Amino acid sequence: KCHDDTTVKFIPNHYEFTKTLQNVNLKRLYRASVDDQEAKIWLELAELGQKGAFNSNKTFTKLAALMIKIKNLEEHGKKKNGLRYSEHLLHFFSLLSESSRTYSIFKNVFGGMSLQHIRRQRAKDQDIFTNPELSFENIVQFAKVASDYHWKGPVILMTDCTKLRPKVVYSQEFGAIMGSVLPSNQTKVSTYEDIHATMKLI
Repeated sequence: KCHDDTTVKFIPNHYEFTKTLQNVNLKRLYRASVDDQEAKIWLELAELGQKGAFNSNKTFTKLAALMIKIKNLEEHGKKKNGLRYSEHLLHFFSLLSESSRTYSIFKNVFGGMSLQHIRRQRAKDQDIFTNPELSFENIVQFAKVASDYHWKGPVILMTDCTKLRPKVVYSQEFGAIMGSVLPSNQTKVSTYEDIHATMKLI
């Protein structure tokens, strides 16, 4: 049974579901989704869109526009080949396709480019670091230390694959203008001490 206003008080506050429903717009859509009338959620979504509730989320608005375009093509019996996707959608599809199964389910319901096309786009993307410059000497040293201490527990490895672009853009996540107009080779650092010197140039 889906949660409603009568049962939500029994849900622990740390549940992600409870935190999500604090958003008024998402709460309206959720209430519409548990209604027996399937069309109600789409009417709620359209009403929120007309009021500009999603204007600050470019990825969502671009995705909604794509869904409308695909539906119009289907109604007119036209093929969906040759669709052009915005930069926001390209990034969204690329992130979602990290799980092939998840993306396949999404594509079958909402549409989108093929996995093969996404992989070709990744291969041509100059922002993607194909060589993370791992130090194999450090890996060997770590393996030796782990062996000396007979470590059999879990090991966490992390690499920095941050995309660096020579431009300044507005970050929706941080709510500020971020970035640099310098090329990547002038903003690359090798040691901690280089960070402060590089920041002075930006």
